[in-house]
Amino acid sequence: MEPITEQTQLFEAGLWTGRQQAFAMIAGKCTAAKAAALKELRESRAHEGLGLTWEQFCAQYAGISRSQADDVIRRYN
Repeated sequence: MEPITEQTQLFEAGLWTGRQQAFAMIAGKCTAAKAAALKELRESRAHEGLGLTWEQFCAQYAGISRSQADDVIRRYN
């Protein structure tokens, strides 16, 4: 087994940094897509067809509170 050189350590640090940046970019796109979906659901009032309030829909189907959903939408706007 070869000793780990400073060059190897720098290379590994660069690889991990790039991976982290890629995951962050994907997560950001997923967050935006979630926000857009929540916004469309709220604006279309589709939850009313299920006989639910927006608050009930968020808790039962989105897995978050109404205030969290509204905050996600507000930040998206």
